[in-house]
Amino acid sequence: ATSYPTVPTLIPEPDIVSIDPVTVSLDWNASTSPLLHPIEYLVHVDDDSDFSSINHTSGWISGTTWDVTVAQGKTWYWRVRARDQVIPQLLSDWSADDEFTITTAEAPPAPTLTPEPDVNNTEPVTVTLEWSTEVWPDGDPTEYYVEIDDNGSFSSPITSGWISATTW
Repeated sequence: ATSYPTVPTLIPEPDIVSIDPVTVSLDWNASTSPLLHPIEYLVHVDDDSDFSSINHTSGWISGTTWDVTVAQGKTWYWRVRARDQVIPQLLSDWSADDEFTITTAEAPPAPTLTPEPDVNNTEPVTVTLEWSTEVWPDGDPTEYYVEIDDNGSFSSPITSGWISATTW
């Protein structure tokens, strides 16, 4: 009877929101060989569930994790198979497929400024700037970065740094 390595079991990858391509660490549980030989793995990552045009492949590797950089705005499918390092013809079946989605992040809309009245004063005046609350499409908290300058090109602005308040 032929002894094959056990089929790797994938550790699911969470969905991610990003504005850039993302490096993910794909992990799986180690396979075993009834012959007690070392095992190596082949990982396929594709943006099509039928794996008809593999976008990324690991080549044969000895570890149970593999880092791959994938584009955002897609659902990615991945699978792993094992082979015996001593008798490479002994291959496991492919693991069950897993999938994860890299959603492209969208910025919240620009805040609406509350108009400030013109002030005609020779002494310095404290002004409180106000704007509308905005929400990220994914529900994450929003921070604001305020700049004020007496030059329309903002060549030397006074800045708030990143703040969560809607006044400054």
